[in-house]
Amino acid sequence: MALQHLPENPRAEARAWNLQLGVPGFKYADLNRVRRVESLDRVFLDELRTADPQLADEFKKYRDSGGKDRPKLQESELLTRVAPYVGTFIARLFHIETEHHALCERVRDDQVVFRWKRNFVERQLFKKKPTMDDLGKMDAVELEFAYREVV
Repeated sequence: MALQHLPENPRAEARAWNLQLGVPGFKYADLNRVRRVESLDRVFLDELRTADPQLADEFKKYRDSGGKDRPKLQESELLTRVAPYVGTFIARLFHIETEHHALCERVRDDQVVFRWKRNFVERQLFKKKPTMDDLGKMDAVELEFAYREVV
């Protein structure tokens, strides 16, 4: 029976994977410890409060309520406003700021296309709802061909 290879210095290997995170005082292993994750959360909330105190207050109220203090649409809007701060924090935490910045730039560049699509849909498709008579007169096959030409 062959013996498994044991590392010569298991402590050194353990330290190697326990990398220093991008927030001072935190290491990778801390992500598996409840109290350390709570501490990391406090760091994030403090940074959010510094960057946008009003948003931080609103987010704290939301979290304190267990997410039950607002309708779903307002909840989505709040989380969408907090998301960029979370993204930046996570990018720093894992030392991927350059990649995160590049991805954000790509998304910003695509905003032109998204705005155009939204405006086209709002102006062209939703400007006047067809009546039931109009719908009855439409040819589904012709509509499909017209749709494919546009798309």
